[in-house]
Amino acid sequence: MAIEQMTMPQLGESVTEGTISKWLVAPGDKVNKYDPIAEVMTDKVNAEVPSSFTGTITELVGEEGQTLQVGEIICKIETEGAKPAEQKQDQTEAPTAEQAAPESRTEAGSQANKKRLSPAVLRLAGEHGIDLEQVTGTGAGGRITRKDIQRIIDSGGVSEQTEKPKAAAPAPAQKQETKEDVSHPVSAAGDKEIPVTAVRKAIASNMKRSKTEIPHAWTMMEVDVTNMVAYRNSIKDSFKKQKALI
Repeated sequence: MAIEQMTMPQLGESVTEGTISKWLVAPGDKVNKYDPIAEVMTDKVNAEVPSSFTGTITELVGEEGQTLQVGEIICKIETEGAKPAEQKQDQTEAPTAEQAAPESRTEAGSQANKKRLSPAVLRLAGEHGIDLEQVTGTGAGGRITRKDIQRIIDSGGVSEQTEKPKAAAPAPAQKQETKEDVSHPVSAAGDKEIPVTAVRKAIASNMKRSKTEIPHAWTMMEVDVTNMVAYRNSIKDSFKKQKALI
């Protein structure tokens, strides 16, 4: 048996990311090649992603509502026709010197993936004052997902996350908290959070660009029209009489 990885496809020439709007399968489901497994939404198109393999779904790496870059892993599928498990175990038990370099590159890649955070993760961490450097990600390559942040909030570990940076450097922590309060408004009672779709995200991005890149200016010219108003008043009655005769 072999574990194959399904990645986020590029659904357009200029599309660089996609949002998983709905999973059509669950772990343990058997799928055939070209069977639809998920609905993906981008700023250009909504489409079903077909399976590239025939096998059994073992893990759904991406979450519904999560935005992933093109090429990132969205799920894993177990297929047939792989090397025996004993050979794989022998290879893992006796790594050669040539394999040390790829492992170091993998660790570097994991650190890079951990720093790649989705807007939902940044917003949730900012609202609850969670230091992302202290969070261990469970996503692909050690990436921090929204579930990781929600798990910390549900377990009541938010205070521990916020107390550490304040104890080390009180002043910078206060500045950082102020900045987060400005960029992430605090929800009030009765507010309803509505997830932003890819289309609305593209609209908001273009509106922001028009505000920041296009110069917004206005001009005013003051003109004295006293004589023109006086002349109008002088001929207004005669004009009305002439119009009445017509």
